[in-house]
Amino acid sequence: MAFDASVKKKPMDFDYLDVASSFLTGGGSLISGLGGYQAGQSEAAQREVRADQALATGTRRATEVRRQGDKVASDAVAANAFNGGAMDAGMIERMARIESDTDYNVLAEMYAAETLAESERYAARVAKKTGQNRLIAGGIKSIPSILDGAKKMGWLE
Repeated sequence: MAFDASVKKKPMDFDYLDVASSFLTGGGSLISGLGGYQAGQSEAAQREVRADQALATGTRRATEVRRQGDKVASDAVAANAFNGGAMDAGMIERMARIESDTDYNVLAEMYAAETLAESERYAARVAKKTGQNRLIAGGIKSIPSILDGAKKMGWLE
């Protein structure tokens, strides 16, 4: 049987490929939105791990700064004792300054680590929200194609 272009379609006749194209376009938009959502969730999880790593690294650095400060203080006491010095006001002042500098450097390391961690956590929240928005946008973008396919099928009149 040959194709006859002069044959008119009946009201319930429809082009299956055209209908399938409409539904597949809508489905593709939904899948794209889901992919965006999953990408956002994945990025957020990676950012959370980076935040934890930043805190761990900062804690290690602060511990090392504390260790070095304690060593400097110990060396100062040993040098003073080796030279026959007593714990006079000058030595007490130097020890206090070493302790003060050490405390400042420890706090600076922890502050830097916490700032970086908070920045990563903020980026994680943004990534999650972006993923959610992509999912919503994919759903909204799919509606016209799906409705077009439904109309072509005769479901919507």
